[in-house]
Amino acid sequence: MVAFDISSHLAIFDRASRSAQTDGNAMSDISRTPTSPPPNYPLPHLELLIERIVEATLAKAGALESRPFINSKACAELLGVAPEHLCAMRSRGQGPPWSGDGKWIRYRRSDVIRWLSQLPTRQQAPR
Repeated sequence: MVAFDISSHLAIFDRASRSAQTDGNAMSDISRTPTSPPPNYPLPHLELLIERIVEATLAKAGALESRPFINSKACAELLGVAPEHLCAMRSRGQGPPWSGDGKWIRYRRSDVIRWLSQLPTRQQAPR
């Protein structure tokens, strides 16, 4: 199953920021993240970090593979749902675009990723 947790990336960035505030060196305790920007980061550093996160996510999702089509099981794994749930979504006319019939249903990998990127997101309310 492919899963991406941005909170781990944000935690690394937060540790780098706190480290920079205490000793002036954002890299003192984070040797694995050479692209972590300092606390007063300019916008290009943030854009570079976001770009690297997106590239890593796409690589994990297999978007850069040579096989453009995936079956229902692989699509469900990419979406993080059970294959049965994907089947139910399909029967309700929901979910990513698909083609085929019965066991020959296939999804274009790029369409699935595009569908995921177009899902609405909601901001969490502050506690």
